[in-house]
Amino acid sequence: MRDRDERGSAAHGSSGTGWNTVELATLFPSLFDAAPDGIVVVDPEGTILLANRQTKALFGYGPEELVGKKVEVLIPEAVREVHVGHRDAYMDNPQVRPMGANLDLQGVRKDGTEFPVEISLAPIHTPDDRLLVMAAVRDITERIEAERRFRDLLEAAPDAMILVEEDGRIVLVNQQTEDLFGYSRNALIGEPIETLIPERFREAHVGHRDGYMQDPAVRPMGAGL
Repeated sequence: MRDRDERGSAAHGSSGTGWNTVELATLFPSLFDAAPDGIVVVDPEGTILLANRQTKALFGYGPEELVGKKVEVLIPEAVREVHVGHRDAYMDNPQVRPMGANLDLQGVRKDGTEFPVEISLAPIHTPDDRLLVMAAVRDITERIEAERRFRDLLEAAPDAMILVEEDGRIVLVNQQTEDLFGYSRNALIGEPIETLIPERFREAHVGHRDGYMQDPAVRPMGAGL
């Protein structure tokens, strides 16, 4: 296989990827159409070169309607101009990463309706040494709705409810927590959970917390104390 690929790469001007342009053209559509997420490939100018079946279904376009259009057609009009700047900046430093981390991203369908999305970006270097970008798009409407229901349940709980990350930073609290401890939730988010513990116990609690994270289980905290 390696010998064959090396011969093919040399014959077709590949840059050492192990695939020649003919193989890529045959392989990509099959892989993309089998993907569960929408996938588009764009050139440095943001022109869509390839869109898989999921993308067309997700955004409501026909088989060949997206090819040749700017990728901005898939995002709300209000942010298209700003997106061009972000796209150019990505091309200056292409790497695998999520797009707009910690931002609420929206896609827009052909009929103008918007929906929440999660987007990951990855550079593709073609055998003829061109830079393309692959964007994987996932509709997260169901996740957003599930999170909303979870937050509603949290707010309805009669007790103070607090969610913390592995490092002990508070990421979510309910109204009962605000009422019980006298802090606003904005003042608590991002703070260590030790903020809510008497100062004389805080240092020891960090060790207890780390120990719990190594063996997490449903149990009362500090039984007998």
